Amino acid sequence: MSWKSGSTFGEALLVEFCRTLNLDEHWRIDIEHGFRWWPADFAQSIWCEPGVYHHAQTVYRIHAETDVIRGKGRADAFEAALEQAMDNTSMHALVFDAKRDMYCLHSSLYATEENMQFLKRTCFAAAILQLRDASQLSMQLSRSLGAQPGTSGHPQHGLRSVADPQMSAAERFFCPAGQGPSRWLDAPEWRETERMIEREAIAFSSDHRSCANSVFPWTATEAGDGVHVVVDASEPHPTLGSGLHFTLTVPFEFSLEDASHQALLLNQNERDQWHKCHMLGSWSCHEGKLAFRMFIPNVLYRPELLPNFMLEMANRAIWVNEHYSARGFARPE
Repeated sequence: MSWKSGSTFGEALLVEFCRTLNLDEHWRIDIEHGFRWWPADFAQSIWCEPGVYHHAQTVYRIHAETDVIRGKGRADAFEAALEQAMDNTSMHALVFDAKRDMYCLHSSLYATEENMQFLKRTCFAAAILQLRDASQLSMQLSRSLGAQPGTSGHPQHGLRSVADPQMSAAERFFCPAGQGPSRWLDAPEWRETERMIEREAIAFSSDHRSCANSVFPWTATEAGDGVHVVVDASEPHPTLGSGLHFTLTVPFEFSLEDASHQALLLNQNERDQWHKCHMLGSWSCHEGKLAFRMFIPNVLYRPELLPNFMLEMANRAIWVNEHYSARGFARPE
């Protein structure tokens, strides 16, 4: 049965995505569990995994993935440049599709009828922001490193002569909303977030209005005082302006190349495996350290996002410690 029937909640989200964003069927084809479409010269795939019954509700994992550049036998040579660029990501991660020899931007969410009440706009926005960032990242690397852009055409209709309006959504909606102060500044949900995270972290501090710093256990190596998670409403995004930044830092000492490779491996693990965390944001090399970075633009403000995404980051901090601890060595190879 086609996803277009909307017979499950996950499939209904795909149908709503197409309707809300007015995606042109002329530039779309069906794939397993979803569709692939061409908003411009780069293809994006949107799909939903079959639902899994968990804690008295069915959970669906919604994916969005946009092509960026081809490996062409030089995939390793692009890791450091790509991961440095991902330090300024918003809500997508860098992954490498070895079967297609393609670097892509990827986002995914665990969708339920309950959480989609406040996450739906964030889910759709993550897919749309991918389009602009994939195009810009491809252009940047093709100029600086001679990478081959991951462009392609529709199997029947070829290349588009006019880009879909969603390609300019960031400039029309996201950037203007980011010109003023962060909508999370002085928001009442900071107090709720503090009460929740203080019970989870081994150390915690907050100014109660714009920034909170929490520390979670780190047992994978003897060095390091813990996994640090900072949420900051005063750090703007370089192009999207004001919003809410999350930064999770792992206490490993890395070279740029090692950090970049580990970031890519962690992104791939999160993409391919079911964990407890939405994949909004990316592992990257941040100020010389391995870190997970996520930015929520001003236009997406809802009171539920700060406490829920802070809990997501706490879960990721616990997971990354378990991930490296289970591997049983002092530092990554």
